[in-house]
Amino acid sequence: MLVDSHCHLDCIDLSEFENNFDTLIQQTHNCGVEHMLCVSINLKKYPEMLEKVRAYPGISVSVGMHPMADESETFSIDYLTELASDDKVVAIGETGLDYYYHKDNPEWQQKRFREHIQVANQLNKPVIIHTRDAGEPWLYYVKKKLIYVVVLSIVLLKHRHLQTR
Repeated sequence: MLVDSHCHLDCIDLSEFENNFDTLIQQTHNCGVEHMLCVSINLKKYPEMLEKVRAYPGISVSVGMHPMADESETFSIDYLTELASDDKVVAIGETGLDYYYHKDNPEWQQKRFREHIQVANQLNKPVIIHTRDAGEPWLYYVKKKLIYVVVLSIVLLKHRHLQTR
């Protein structure tokens, strides 16, 4: 069984698949991919992405804002929590710190990262982390904020796997 643990199905150019999302999903199944995790990169396009994949039991989703997302995009912890409470959502993110392209406002990225971690802890969901050129700050947040979530997520995923056997 193959699992695509990180894809952006809402960003794929469907022209290679007869402009048909079902054709794309069928071709992935034909190649042996039985499950996919469609990772969110912004909240503006998230509702459309969720509706696109909702009918497919072999696709789970995450919800979150990529560290290189548009800073003007509306964001609140309450809204992220509401979106993340959907049964289809198995993780929070893609979030993190990227200082390669966006060195000018690390405070904004760090604040968003902390808020994603807060929601993940509240909902007991793992965090999908993107990091580039952010070694020390990223490690600080992982060491101080994510240990509980990471351990809990491993236990929950193992437990869910055992239940399906």
